[in-house]
Amino acid sequence: MTLPRATPAPTAAPGPGTTAKYAIPTFVVTVPARTGSTRRRKPAFISSATQSIAIALTADALGINPSTLNGNPAITNISGAACSSGCTVNGPPSPAGSDTFTITTYDGSGATGNALDSNSVTFTIVSGVNNSVAVTLNGIPASLAIGGIPAHVAGAPFTFFFGPVAPGGVIVTVADADGEVISGTYANPVTLTDSDTNGGQGTTLNLSGECPPEVIGHPFGSPTSQILTASSQNAEFCSGGIAENPVTITASAAGAPSASATYAPILNAPVYTVGSGTPASVVVGNPPVVELDATSGTGSTGSATYTEHGWTDDPYDQQLTSAGPIACGLGSGDFFTIGGAYSPAGTVFTITAISAPAVGACTAFIEDQLTLNPTESSAVLNTSYTTSSFSVNRRGSGHHGVP
Repeated sequence: MTLPRATPAPTAAPGPGTTAKYAIPTFVVTVPARTGSTRRRKPAFISSATQSIAIALTADALGINPSTLNGNPAITNISGAACSSGCTVNGPPSPAGSDTFTITTYDGSGATGNALDSNSVTFTIVSGVNNSVAVTLNGIPASLAIGGIPAHVAGAPFTFFFGPVAPGGVIVTVADADGEVISGTYANPVTLTDSDTNGGQGTTLNLSGECPPEVIGHPFGSPTSQILTASSQNAEFCSGGIAENPVTITASAAGAPSASATYAPILNAPVYTVGSGTPASVVVGNPPVVELDATSGTGSTGSATYTEHGWTDDPYDQQLTSAGPIACGLGSGDFFTIGGAYSPAGTVFTITAISAPAVGACTAFIEDQLTLNPTESSAVLNTSYTTSSFSVNRRGSGHHGVP
C-alpha cells in the first residue's frame, strides 16, 4: 500500500497573509486489479476498491493555518482499472519546508463512502527542484475473523501459531470495509486476547519465537494479550497442557467489530488405578466395585484411587471429585459418604457406611467438574453393601453386587 512518489512541482500560489512560494505536490498512485477477499495483495498496493483519494496538508514550516488554504484537502477521483499501472494526483498547495500530509483513500467518489487506507507523513519540500519520497498507506481494519484453531488432547504442552499468515491453517483475517484482506501495516493495530487464567499450566500468548522454556506448571511470565501491527506478524499460542474449560481468543481493533474463537482441549476420562496397591475391599472390574461388609451396618470403609491425565498427574496435581449426591442412599436417608483426597498418585476416594442401608449397590460419578468443556467426561465407581460375611463353604445369602 505505497504511493511510490510525491513530487512537488514549483508554482506560485499565494496564501492568505503571506507572499510565500507554494508548490503543488504530486503523488503517483497504483491501484491493483480487484482480486476478491480471499486472495492477498502485495504490500505495495492500496485497496483495490479505491475510488477516490484525499490529500490534506495538516501542518507546515511557516505555521499557516491549513484550513485557510484554498484547495486543501485536494480530492481526486480514481478509477481502479485506469490506475493499475499508476496515476498521478495532486496534493494541496504547500509551502517550501517541512510539511505534514494526511492521505486517505475511499471506496466512493469525492472522498465519500468508507475510508480504506490512511497515513500521515512529513517530508521537506525544496523550492525549485523535484522532490521524491515514498509514502506507505496503512489499511484500515473494518472486519476481523479467526478460524482453524485445532483441538488437542490434554496432558502435554501444545503450541500453534496464528495470525494473518500463520502456518497450520489458524488464520486471523483482517479486511477493509470492502472485504479486501489487508496486507502491510494496519492503520489501527489488532489486539489478540487470551481469556485463560491458569498461568503456565494453561495458555498464554507470545508475539514471536518459541514458547518460553520454563518448566510446565510454573507461570510463563508472558502476557495474555499481544498486538499485531502488520499482516507479517503472528502470535504464538502456548498451552501447558492442563485439562481446562474452553479458552476464548478475541481479536479486536478500533472501528471494527471484535471476533473470537475457542480453544477447547479434549479431556481424558478419569481411570481407576490398578496395581499392587489395590485395596482388598475393591473388586476390580469396569467399573470397579468397593465392597463394604459390616454386620452392624456402620463403620466399614473402602477406598479407590482415580487419575486423569492432564489433571491429577504431575505437574498439574489437581483433585477429582465425586459428582451426584455426596451421601449415597438406597432408599430414604443417607447411608454412605464418599470423599476425595489428593495424593501424588491421584485422588483417593473413601466410602464409609454411616447407617444401616438396605442391601444393594449405589453409584458415584468421578469427575474433574470442568462443566464448560463439551468433552468433559466421568468415570463410575460402584459401592456394594452386605450384612453377612463369606466363608469357603457357605455363600452369604444377603450379598448383592452390581446389578
